[in-house]
Amino acid sequence: AAEPVKVQGNAAVWHDLKDRVESRLDIPAYTCKGQGEVAVRVVVDRDGAVRKHEVDAAASTTNDECMIERALASAAVARFNFSPAAPDPQRGTIHYVFVAQ
Repeated sequence: AAEPVKVQGNAAVWHDLKDRVESRLDIPAYTCKGQGEVAVRVVVDRDGAVRKHEVDAAASTTNDECMIERALASAAVARFNFSPAAPDPQRGTIHYVFVAQ
């Protein structure tokens, strides 16, 4: 998908991966209208790369395709620190809270 040109809102991002610090966790700009939270389940390898990602519909407050697309694109390129203490693979969730302007 092409990057948006006109931003209609912004997002806040947080994750629940224990003992991990994000080295790349984009806060997506989007052309969507409205607000909501998209939860993305991720599988992260020991080196911090996201190997799998999918929407957790039960933990999300919106089913807006535009917001889901932006959250999935951000999760796909997310990176976390190397953690020898973390399980390999480690499962967790990245939460994207889209705020209407």
